[in-house]
Amino acid sequence: MKTKHYLSILFMAFVGIAGMSSCSDEDFYYDEDGTCYSKKVQHITEAEFKNIVEGYGWKEVSTHEITSTGKASKYDYWEDLIGGGPETMEILKGGKVKQFINVMPSHRGYYLNDYTFDEGTNCMFIRDGEYSSFKQVISADKTSFTVVQYYGIRAPEYTEIYVKSVFQRMTDEELEKYHKNHPTQLNRE
Repeated sequence: MKTKHYLSILFMAFVGIAGMSSCSDEDFYYDEDGTCYSKKVQHITEAEFKNIVEGYGWKEVSTHEITSTGKASKYDYWEDLIGGGPETMEILKGGKVKQFINVMPSHRGYYLNDYTFDEGTNCMFIRDGEYSSFKQVISADKTSFTVVQYYGIRAPEYTEIYVKSVFQRMTDEELEKYHKNHPTQLNRE
């Protein structure tokens, strides 16, 4: 009888520890303004961030919506969607980013925008005139970086969509193909 009781307590302790450990790097929170952030990030300096990302093309290879409870969905955001697609960009030296756009096969191009990196928030801010978007960097190395970012609004509820995205560094050949297939700058002058 004591052995059964001991095993029950041991089992409950294991379940409790497993439950607590599941709330690790994958958990997110919403601040009082409704903006989503990661609870745990790899803090990096602006110089480190620029050293990692500048001069390379980056393609979004994994995108998971963050629920209102702060969990990333196990399903890829783009899996069953028609229209649109993952983000591709080239982060240039000098605080510029080229965001490649596929409006339709005959109308491809890019937006050339300014970007900054804020060490205090671990956020990359991309500015297009009055519009500004952010990507909170969770982790980064020379092959990939992971971010939390605002993705848009879901109609008809008008709820904001935040996602956890993984960007993988493009090969030189992939980036050259994007340059060839997206020759036109689309920014409004």
